[in-house]
Amino acid sequence: MPKVYAKACYPGPPLIPERFPPLSELLKTWSFDHIRSEVGVHGESPLAHMWATERNSRLIAELVRRGLSEQQFVELLVPSDVTSLRTRLSEVWPGFSNAHAEGLYARYGVAALHRYAQIGPKAEEPAEAYFIGDCSQELDSLAKATLKEQLYWTGPIRYISRCSNSTEDLHLLETLTVPDRASESWEFAVGQMRRRLQSQN
Repeated sequence: MPKVYAKACYPGPPLIPERFPPLSELLKTWSFDHIRSEVGVHGESPLAHMWATERNSRLIAELVRRGLSEQQFVELLVPSDVTSLRTRLSEVWPGFSNAHAEGLYARYGVAALHRYAQIGPKAEEPAEAYFIGDCSQELDSLAKATLKEQLYWTGPIRYISRCSNSTEDLHLLETLTVPDRASESWEFAVGQMRRRLQSQN
């Protein structure tokens, strides 16, 4: 029987290989460096990818709880295989969310986005997706700083249009000069904000 159908019988998420004892118990005995070395490790079986993301997110959450520096965060966010940047981001964000450290995730964003910019086009998708988190003051500041520095466009523009009810932020978007690749997102975002603000008046 597949594990997903027997999850009530397991002491942890069924797709994580460590079950007896579960990963949550093992983490209590592992050092910070040991946990860090386990991030990104997975088996060669066809089903490995199914549990790797969940396992990595739990490992990352524990690293955050123990105290992850900005430099360590950037190193974690950017694996040696840059083709997996988007996958790693999809593991890092839930890890920070599970550790209730969304604010820290946003504060570390400036360093992360600058590192993405150094990588080039391969990092554009995860950089834009960095703004998928819940609306917060920290992520607001990051989005505006990113636009001011002209590092990335689509992600922060979409975030502001989704989260802000400020006429000042609408004016910020309206006065942007965006590259062609972001023009469609910019037009949609400005229109969305205008309609929302008008409906509130």
